[in-house]
Amino acid sequence: MKSWRVSSSLAAFSSLLLLQGAAGWDSGAPSPSAGWKPGNMWTLAVESYPRDGVKPDKAAGGAAPVPHYTLHALVTGAHKVGGADCWRVCFVPDKDVPPRLAERWYVSVDRATGWPRNYRKGKGKDLLSIDFAATPPEGPRFFTNAPAGIPIEVFPLVNNGPTGGAEPREALTVRRAVDGKDITLEATLEVAGVEEVRVRQHWVEGEKWWRRYERYVKGSKVLSARLTGVPAAAEGKTAKGDPYYLRRDPKLQVRVDVRGLNPAVPALLDHLHARTGLTLALHPDLEGHRPQLGSVQLAGARAFTVMEMLAEQQMEGGHWDKVADGYQLVGRSKAIRRAPRAAEDKAAEAATHAAMTPWLAGSAAFFGITSLALLGVFLRRRASVKGAP
Repeated sequence: MKSWRVSSSLAAFSSLLLLQGAAGWDSGAPSPSAGWKPGNMWTLAVESYPRDGVKPDKAAGGAAPVPHYTLHALVTGAHKVGGADCWRVCFVPDKDVPPRLAERWYVSVDRATGWPRNYRKGKGKDLLSIDFAATPPEGPRFFTNAPAGIPIEVFPLVNNGPTGGAEPREALTVRRAVDGKDITLEATLEVAGVEEVRVRQHWVEGEKWWRRYERYVKGSKVLSARLTGVPAAAEGKTAKGDPYYLRRDPKLQVRVDVRGLNPAVPALLDHLHARTGLTLALHPDLEGHRPQLGSVQLAGARAFTVMEMLAEQQMEGGHWDKVADGYQLVGRSKAIRRAPRAAEDKAAEAATHAAMTPWLAGSAAFFGITSLALLGVFLRRRASVKGAP
């Protein structure tokens, strides 16, 4: 059995999992790679989150640092791998990348199927791949241990699984959810029924690269990325056309710890307010907005990261409007749920109880005194009757 521990030291030696049982996969789904051309380039804003075992950064209040940097995904040309026509995609680091990510990564993507065929670190170095004879060359493939800090996973817009892997206990599931022109892909690799790696990508129909990306390892987010240069109106950020306006607010640079399963939005806003001093609120139209955020593991994340997450999850056109003392989340919710009882009803009930309490107390005292008085009269009369000649 392979080792499934994911660490930076092993990232350079990560492998592609070639999954068996290709029959049943949605191989007819369109692959964005079919429309690529040499010279196509997409600029990505990347955040690399700390993993378990990363030493805390004392200057950041005990939280591990979250590097922010820029990568460019560039289609450098076409070549053949095992007789299949492939695109070579290069992830080019920009000047702001950490030193450990300064080298380029290359991945070969099948032009017809959209699945990766092999990859390598640095030009001219040995290819990194694992080939199982029982697996058809066109079969699904997935990175079991992708390079740390590089959103290298490429796969087509399929919707199938689970499919068994090279080893009996491996299984890959890829789910595609469509909402109008918005497409969400989620690929999950499990070993013995336990989630090891999950990659989520958000696409827009007809576009050639994803707009948002997330990688989770053992349930913890370790990497996220966003396609830059997307028009503000299309991305639903701000009318000023700056998709990163939240990141430019110094007060939103503070680090927060958000962990839990489906944390409530009001609790998150209260936590952000306590850390930033800003008032964060929902637009009145979002009353009852209760998104299912899933397992959130953001240790030492910037405040703006949590706000961006809230603007994206189960929201259409979600963005934060700047107001006098903070920000207000606006947009159309896809997760409006009526509360069991409206807040106004609870407040009215509490006021009613408060108003009734003195009356109930007074009534009880009155009846108690009256009962004692009647008892006293009864006892005196009884005593006088017994004493009569």
